[in-house]
Amino acid sequence: MGTIKAFLAKSLTGYLTIKLIMLPVLLMTVAIKFDHVLAGALAAMVVSAAEWLWFHRRGRDPVVFPTLLGALVLFVAVLLVGWGPAVANPGPILFLCFGLGMGVGIVANRPWTASISGTDWPGSEAHPLFLRINVVISAFWALAFLYFGAHAFYHLPAWSRSMVIAAGALFSFALPRLWVARYRSAHHGQTKGSP
Repeated sequence: MGTIKAFLAKSLTGYLTIKLIMLPVLLMTVAIKFDHVLAGALAAMVVSAAEWLWFHRRGRDPVVFPTLLGALVLFVAVLLVGWGPAVANPGPILFLCFGLGMGVGIVANRPWTASISGTDWPGSEAHPLFLRINVVISAFWALAFLYFGAHAFYHLPAWSRSMVIAAGALFSFALPRLWVARYRSAHHGQTKGSP
């Protein structure tokens, strides 16, 4: 019973973290819908910075917020330059900026998903396996957001985006558990500091 409660508590923490992290993205979605793109991007930047500070004060290293802020700064810069496609159709460009921001985080060895998965695997953030898993998952989502940009630009069928989201959710949930189980099996049980 205690194990179930602990699992539910961890899952809820991870779920709330994801929702909090996605708030700037939601703000941008609403802003684009109501044609207040620049104001929405600036508001999303402020929210991202505030969330970053909130997490930091609680002793967590929220890698996702530099990623979000970097993507939003790039997006605002593109808007201010007045690049035609971004002004005429900002949604796809925003997705592309998010995908590029995630890609930069991967290259810098700071995968954005580490901010979320840290709640599911507390104490394992320093383990090399934790970083490898998050690099792979972050790379999937970086490519997914690039695809979302192309999807919105070319008006592809809605089911294709839904399939990518569903596959990503399953991949993000199953991969860490399978990889950790394989690691522990190969090392004859859990080693100190492992996920």
